[in-house]
Amino acid sequence: IVASALLSFGKSKTKAVFWALISGLAECVGGVLGIVLLGWHQTLLPFSLSAAAGAMLWVVFHEMLPVCYANHKLGFVFGIFLMAILSLFL
Repeated sequence: IVASALLSFGKSKTKAVFWALISGLAECVGGVLGIVLLGWHQTLLPFSLSAAAGAMLWVVFHEMLPVCYANHKLGFVFGIFLMAILSLFL
């Protein structure tokens, strides 16, 4: 996703691949750091999971929903309705 975004902004393929690899490396480092920290302190697991959930909620509510609602109001309403129905029956 990082590389395709950079390519769409006109960056070279070399720079796009480089930054995609750097962002992937950051994920690996964060994963190893999480394993090490949670290996030492199991009590941190609920806090780290709640922080990750809060970050995802912030991304959805701050970044995705306003754009979705501004561009596709009918799709936005249909998506909420569909998820409500699925939550009842699944």
